[in-house]
Amino acid sequence: MIHRVKKSTALLFVITVFGLESTSGFGQQPADTSSQTSSQTSSQTSSQTSSQTAASSTASQPAGCCFWGGFMGFTDRRDADFTSGLEVEYPLSTPWSVGGILEHTANGLRGKNITFVLGAAHYRPSSIPGLKLTGGAGVEFKEDSGDDIRFRIGAGYDIIKGRYFTVTPRVALDLGGGDSENLVLGATLFYWF
Repeated sequence: MIHRVKKSTALLFVITVFGLESTSGFGQQPADTSSQTSSQTSSQTSSQTSSQTAASSTASQPAGCCFWGGFMGFTDRRDADFTSGLEVEYPLSTPWSVGGILEHTANGLRGKNITFVLGAAHYRPSSIPGLKLTGGAGVEFKEDSGDDIRFRIGAGYDIIKGRYFTVTPRVALDLGGGDSENLVLGATLFYWF
């Protein structure tokens, strides 16, 4: 029963994330303006296009240094355990950013508290605006047992994007250590500073 719920939840997440592609205009080609004959009209069009592009890139990322977020979701450790956490992300260049993630699961594995601290690199492909791919490594601290080094791969998608905040559902897979793979599902509310 639990495996059906996990598979259904993961499938719903993927449909939600990639189903938005058809409603938000991704993949549509811009109109071809090369057929204009007047050089003056052509230069005005390119001038307007470049100023619109600059305005949209400025509007999509406010001035500031980093993004702070709060995470709520579930981690699958034989059961769906409630997990909460904090995230910070610092942009390096247009598609890349680095950050840290802190997640805590109370009464997780065999009723013990588990805290996962990791450093992560994030990649946002320009071909799919809103998509964020994540990879990282860190240490999982378990109450009354040994600590484990774990690795994470994951993906998220900004479904709500305001001037200073985003809501990003995400799915991640934690690998390594004493446990088998753990699936993490949830959403992060980011605030841009």
